Amino acid sequence: MLVSSIKHDPWRATQLKEPIDKLIVADSKNVLLKTLRTFFEQNCDLAQTCESLHIHRNTLRYRLDKIEQVTALNINNLDEKVQLYLALKCL
Repeated sequence: MLVSSIKHDPWRATQLKEPIDKLIVADSKNVLLKTLRTFFEQNCDLAQTCESLHIHRNTLRYRLDKIEQVTALNINNLDEKVQLYLALKCL
């Protein structure tokens, strides 16, 4: 319901998606976007995300750090994590 209401408000959707848009521009192969999606699909579980993506834990940590740098959001901060999650849902 929340995502639906955001999608129908173009201004809010644009504001919310801004960090994801930065991620898309910085990552032409969409590796970081896929990593972030999988991270949320796996309920932010690092081990399950690694298994799903078939990558080493250090690779995941590197990608999550890169996502934080590009988006300027801290994935360990609940408010910012929710912002990233909602932004992905609005794509």
